[in-house]
Amino acid sequence: MKHLILASGSPRRRELMSQVGLDFTVVTSDADENIKEMEPEDYVRELSSVKAQSVLEQYADKDDSVIVIGADTIVYHKGEILTKPKDEEDAFRILKSLEGQIHQVYTGVTICSTHKNVSFYEKTDVWVYDMTDEEQGLIANYSAYVVAKHNIYQQDGMTNATEKRGDMEDADDTEKVDEASPDNSLSQDNKTSEAGNDKSSNSQKEPSATQEKKVSLAEATGYGSLEITYDGVNESDVYNEGSYYSITAGSGNTFAVMKFTLKNPTDEDINVDMFGNARTYKATFPDGKEYTAEGTFLTYSLNTFQGTVKAHDAVDVVLLFKIPQGTACDNIKMSVIKDNEKSLIEL
Repeated sequence: MKHLILASGSPRRRELMSQVGLDFTVVTSDADENIKEMEPEDYVRELSSVKAQSVLEQYADKDDSVIVIGADTIVYHKGEILTKPKDEEDAFRILKSLEGQIHQVYTGVTICSTHKNVSFYEKTDVWVYDMTDEEQGLIANYSAYVVAKHNIYQQDGMTNATEKRGDMEDADDTEKVDEASPDNSLSQDNKTSEAGNDKSSNSQKEPSATQEKKVSLAEATGYGSLEITYDGVNESDVYNEGSYYSITAGSGNTFAVMKFTLKNPTDEDINVDMFGNARTYKATFPDGKEYTAEGTFLTYSLNTFQGTVKAHDAVDVVLLFKIPQGTACDNIKMSVIKDNEKSLIEL
């Protein structure tokens, strides 16, 4: 019987392998990834082969039934293989440089055993549209993911880059205001008053009461075939997903971690793409304030989950709401917004 090994610690590659029903073991490669410069298709094939071969060598003299799969993915833009980011800000800069342009993503795959070695690659053209501020926040979180994968000095896995970048942008905005306004005596309260009933001139217009309806969470997500149950809430200043992602609420804040189960009661697998659904999840707490769920790239977050819920199986997911410490978390009222239509959720 063949023994299949995935030479990668990537959660996404593990998920893809599981989706096709393969029985495999994960053994990460410690191979030196510094290889000579070459064309992108040759680069990914070579690096995937290096990874696979380094794992195969651990079994070559012991088990000739082993088959190893190695893979590597790069971004190629304007004739250059984009290098690994030095830190969160560098990762954000690289991703932002792709905005409004087409770049290429190359993935090389090697399947090898003691008897045979096969390598191939796929290329995808990707266009990145001009992003909103909210989407830029998501990019910042993804930047943290990229950094955690490659930064040997970051021992705690991924961290959320949004807060750090937000602090820097706030400082920049303050400087711009100081430069542009000789008289800064006008208070924020006065500015808000002058703006009329709008809380912020840049705020998104909330759906009106006539657009609200009460539905189940499954209906609101667009996956009515699922049964989505609310399993309660707990508070945490830091949320960890496995050993590879860590997100911090920041000073004076905590996360309300709302837990849900996606259950598939049908006889068919259901492919789920919550990220592509583009819903906004909100929760009103006993203090009367409404908070928006954090935009993260957690693998098992309700608002970004992408995967298959197998027939008569279930997947546990969460939603994170950043709230001030000390905020009560009982009797939470939840809503989902899609295309300016607000659905009130029966929890």
